[in-house]
Amino acid sequence: MSKSYKIGVIKGDGIGPEIIDEAIKVLDAVSVTQGFNLKYEEMLLGGVAIDETGVPLPDETIQGVKKCDAVLFGAIGGPKWDTLERHLRPETGLLGLRKEMGTFANLRPAMVYDELVNASSLKPEVIQGVDIMVVRELTGGIYFGQPRELHDDKAFNTMVYTREEVRRIAVVAFDIAMKRKKRVCSVDKANVLEVSQFWREIVEEVAKDYPEVELSHMYVDNAAMQLIRDPKQFDVILTGNIFGDILSDAASMLSGSIGLLPSASTGKGVGLFEPIHGSAPDIAGQGIANPLATISSASMMLRYALGENEAADKIDDAIKKALSEGYRTGDLGDYDAKEICTCSEIGDIIADYASKYDLNADIEPTFTVVSYITSNDFERDTMPTIKSFPNFFSKTDPHILQNITTVTDYLIQKYHAKCYVVGGAVRDRVLGRECKDYDIECFGISVDDFESAMEHLGAQGVGKSFFVYKYHGLDISLPRTEKKIAKGHRGFEVSLALEEKEASKRRDFTINALMYDIQNEQILDFWHGLEDVEHKVLRVVDENTFAEDSLRVLRAMQFAARFGFKVEEQSCKICQSISLDDLPKERLYIEFEKMFMGSYLHYGLYYLFALGIGQQLLNERIEKKTFIALSKLLQQSQKNFVEKLRPYYFLFICREYFFHGYQRGIR
Repeated sequence: MSKSYKIGVIKGDGIGPEIIDEAIKVLDAVSVTQGFNLKYEEMLLGGVAIDETGVPLPDETIQGVKKCDAVLFGAIGGPKWDTLERHLRPETGLLGLRKEMGTFANLRPAMVYDELVNASSLKPEVIQGVDIMVVRELTGGIYFGQPRELHDDKAFNTMVYTREEVRRIAVVAFDIAMKRKKRVCSVDKANVLEVSQFWREIVEEVAKDYPEVELSHMYVDNAAMQLIRDPKQFDVILTGNIFGDILSDAASMLSGSIGLLPSASTGKGVGLFEPIHGSAPDIAGQGIANPLATISSASMMLRYALGENEAADKIDDAIKKALSEGYRTGDLGDYDAKEICTCSEIGDIIADYASKYDLNADIEPTFTVVSYITSNDFERDTMPTIKSFPNFFSKTDPHILQNITTVTDYLIQKYHAKCYVVGGAVRDRVLGRECKDYDIECFGISVDDFESAMEHLGAQGVGKSFFVYKYHGLDISLPRTEKKIAKGHRGFEVSLALEEKEASKRRDFTINALMYDIQNEQILDFWHGLEDVEHKVLRVVDENTFAEDSLRVLRAMQFAARFGFKVEEQSCKICQSISLDDLPKERLYIEFEKMFMGSYLHYGLYYLFALGIGQQLLNERIEKKTFIALSKLLQQSQKNFVEKLRPYYFLFICREYFFHGYQRGIR
């Protein structure tokens, strides 16, 4: 089952809805290729919330964001609401939301794209290669300090920071620096402000825990000047709320446009991801807004909130690709533009680039020989690779876990059996996927004792000749070997296996031959399956046993479509050599259905033909150019698939291409 994330969407005011729509367009495109799902829930904030509910931050929004994995935010505010009382203004709603979410750390990268060096007002030699991360404290300081008052003859605000507030933001900055160039510049005004003196003392205390990081201090006025004079001297800038607000906007202009830079607000809970610019009501609705900062914010969301680093990299690379090809929005039109794009057009371009499958030079998942294993290694290895996995059942449904515990505890305590989770459940846990179907294999117990145990537990025999029983959805069996003696999927002679390696040898692919030792909390790997999972490779365990069940050829196709794995070269040849004429229609249907439901349909399409399945079952071949064209159609359409209708979408697209594609010029 694909990973799924709930994303709160706050479009806001002005250009907010336009730029958020483009970010979602890119997110949808990349999520398809990377095999995860994003579910969006729209919420109100700012001026649009005032118009509809009377307040800038409705309670429904506060409660809603806390149930999300991350929140993507556009922009708020505009002249329409500037005359309202302070507590009713859009900006107050945003400050309140950050406070409610506990997002105390605002990360604002300022990076100069090589393609836009000329867009900056500074000389190219000054800004080329600039890569700064501003870490701004977000929920303290003068914006939140009390008391604060406005009178006819005077007004005042209070700047307050606690030790914990300073310490936690400093830790964030130093942690980030450890992953970068290991330099932190703390910006304050310690020469005149007591709160800055306090800030500096605590930052120096935190620095002692990071001896590898070089710490420097700079007054805020000097920092503003140095950002313009020599920005490359900075790596991570650590500063408070008001100073960070000013300096990050100044840093943004190094890139040439405030429309280029994203931000991430993180902390105790759900993160908030937004462009650093405002709502720009003067250009709202004209289609000329620059969505790049918002798209970059979506990339930061994938990276920092969801851990989808590959997807984030795809978006970042897509932005660079679009810029390198000369695509620009109007605000950047004077700088090496080959084509001036609308907000929607630049979103389309980046979505297209981000959705490209990284399969060698093009879409085709070409055969890959993985050199770290040879066939001789299989024969030479006698001891399995052992991997500790103490949290194997951490994501298991409690009811399922209780059933597993009931069965295994009884078998272990009464019969001293050794119990293993085998097959797809182990593979899925290694992949970080949810497991629902568990197979338990029991060693060190006689057939008679096993059958007595099953009777005692109330398990139902579903394949007694195969020593298989069912217990509340679990498959419980004795280890076995199988030998083909007749045609058809039931034509097997079954005997008991005496040890773990012998039993695992009957599995189809190495990734399915992993065994989890329940008592010792370890994975046993006799066939290098863990390495194949890491390298995303489908490799046959044993050529002879594999060929005895022709359905395994279709399993290679559907595994490739579900997991995005490539079939190793020799395994491809084995699959191509196997006749499929003994497979009943109902078994074919099941495997095709699983393939259709996969997140990597282009893999399934490729192996449908590369493994000879299409030729044998459909009497169809496919040329490379046709495959590429079909894959692009699938890629473009998949974001609109309704899960229950995925097989029909697939078939419709293929039919439309084969029957009408060439006439309509589909490419």
